[in-house]
Amino acid sequence: DFYPLTPYSTANDVWLAWKGLPWLMVQGGQFKTPYTQEETTSSRFIDFAERSILNRFAPGRDGGIMFSGDLGEKVFEWAIGAFNGSGKNTSDPNDESDVALRVFLTPLKNSDMQILKQLRVGVAVTYGDQDGGFAQGDIHPGDITGSGITVAGIIGIGIIEEQEEEEEEEA
Repeated sequence: DFYPLTPYSTANDVWLAWKGLPWLMVQGGQFKTPYTQEETTSSRFIDFAERSILNRFAPGRDGGIMFSGDLGEKVFEWAIGAFNGSGKNTSDPNDESDVALRVFLTPLKNSDMQILKQLRVGVAVTYGDQDGGFAQGDIHPGDITGSGITVAGIIGIGIIEEQEEEEEEEA
């Protein structure tokens, strides 16, 4: 994400990851906070041309460390991380960290019915205590003002599409 390279270029994702165990990956750097499925899904695979307006209030990219993994061939997926809480390409202005937790379950992934195979249930929570105001991330000035403790949570049920696999089969 550095092209075209100018004196004002910034990085979107800069991270290192280690996957030494089948069920565990450790990732550190700047990357998307594990919160909403919409935010962490490539724009190539979202259902609409634009992301929802509510996505502006979800944590975006941030610096931190995350532990994540899956069990049972991605029937159960989890991620937990500690982040600066200051957003993309910013230094940490305080001594507090944000914590994000996301859990997804695809209970019928091994079902014979295609529509049930893609049913997903998930829960995500973030917690942060900001001394100087809320983390900006992808939120523009004026969207949120104030300071203090923020707790956000989301519960989602949805159908995912396995577009990547279908595209590979066609090739």
